[in-house]
Amino acid sequence: MLFIAILSVILLQVRLHLQLGALNLRTSSSLVLTIFQAQGFANLLFLVFWDRQRIADALLQSLMSNSTGVGVLRRRAILNNIHVGAMLSGCVLSLLLVCYSVLQLFTSHLPNPPIQPLPMHPYLKWASLGVFVYLSISFPAAYAQFASLISIITAEYRALNDDFIDDVNTYQLPVSKHYVSAHWKLGNTFNIFKRSLR
Repeated sequence: MLFIAILSVILLQVRLHLQLGALNLRTSSSLVLTIFQAQGFANLLFLVFWDRQRIADALLQSLMSNSTGVGVLRRRAILNNIHVGAMLSGCVLSLLLVCYSVLQLFTSHLPNPPIQPLPMHPYLKWASLGVFVYLSISFPAAYAQFASLISIITAEYRALNDDFIDDVNTYQLPVSKHYVSAHWKLGNTFNIFKRSLR
C-alpha cells in the first residue's frame, strides 16, 4: 500500500511537469527533485527485492564457500574506505536533496521565490516532501549495499591475481588448474551478483 502511495505521488508530479512543459513554464528544479524521487523509489525497490530474494545472503554464502577471504584481509582499509565513502555519499546526497526540497517548500510563498515550485495543492506539497524524505533514506542504504558486495568480490579477484603473479610454480599443471578453478568460482559468484541486477 505504501508503494502505491509513493508511486502515485511521483506519477502525479511527473504529470504536472508534463503539463507545465507543454505550457513552456520553467520548473526544471522541481523536475530534478522528481527525478531523484524516482531514483529513490528505484533504490527502495532494489533493496526490497534484494531482501525478499535473499540475494545478499546467497552472495555472501557463495563468497564464503568459493574464496579464502584473503583479499578482504589484505585490503581491509581500502574496503572500509569504500564502504564509508558509499554511505557518506548517499547521506550527503540525501541531506542536500532534502534541504533543497524543504527550502523550495518554504520559499514558495514568497513573491519571487528563488526556487520555482510546482503549482500544486499545499497538502500535495507536504505529501511530496514526506515521500521525498522517506525515499532519501534509501540512497545511502542502496549505495552501501551495492558498493560493499562489489568491492569484496573485486578484492578477492585482486588477491587471487596477486597470488598468481607471485607464485613461481605456475608452470605446473596442478597449480595452474587451482588458479583457473578459483577464478571460475569467483566468476560464478559475480554471475549471481550480475543476474540479480537484471
